[in-house]
Amino acid sequence: MYRIYPKPEQQQLIRRMFGCCHFCVQLLLGHVESNLCGNGKGLILLSLCETTPLIKSTIQLAERSR
Repeated sequence: MYRIYPKPEQQQLIRRMFGCCHFCVQLLLGHVESNLCGNGKGLILLSLCETTPLIKSTIQLAERSR
């Protein structure tokens, strides 16, 4: 097990990062739920990315940083 001791600026960045992750997950869950209620079918990640430009740009940025 590891423990980190971030500085106050790092704590703020960590909170912001997890807040963005939470927002994206909730946004995607909303799309999946609305699609399930609408036609009874689930969605795959590719179709979610196409309907959600924010997620698409986030994935592209993550791929560039590798």
